[in-house]
This record gives sequence, C-alpha cells and structure tokens, in this order.
Amino acid sequence: MAHPYNGDHCPAYCQCSILESDAGIEISRATMRGWIMQVGCLLIPVADAMRSELLAENYIQADETPIDVQTHDGHRRNHRANLWPTELRVERRGSILA
Repeated sequence: MAHPYNGDHCPAYCQCSILESDAGIEISRATMRGWIMQVGCLLIPVADAMRSELLAENYIQADETPIDVQTHDGHRRNHRANLWPTELRVERRGSILA
C-alpha cells in the first residue's frame, strides 16, 4: 500500500494502527500484508529487468548488509539475513541501484 507512512519504514502492524488513528481507516494486518505481497509480486518483472541490465555490464559494486528479520509467527527471536545492494555506474546512463 502506498501512503506517506511507508517513508517511516514502519512494519505493517504499525501502518494499520497509524491509518486507524490518523485517518479513521481500519485495515486488518492480514489485508495489509496481502497487499504488500501482491505489490511485491507485481514488481518481480521490474527487478528481473534491473538484474539483467546490471549483469550485462563489466563492473558491479556490491555491499553485504546484515539485517534482523522477524519470524513469521512473531514469537521467536529474529534471525539474521543479508541484503546485497548492488550498484552499476555507467557514464552514459548514470547509476542503477538494484
């Protein structure tokens, strides 16, 4: 769901609470998570196109960033995962971040 609260990097349950208190809109956490997953699925072709363009070049810059990821049930301890942001610098096109 695209709304101003995403800029605060809030989890879905916080966004639901904020929407209810600020705008009087009541959305269940399950609905919010479903929308987020649907948008993620719709963005797969965009990510694939970015990956193809990135891998077609000779030089790629990357960084391994550790993050904590919440478990599905939310009751167990978070686990460690990694993000690998990559950057491609090409003079004719500027910078592509994937």
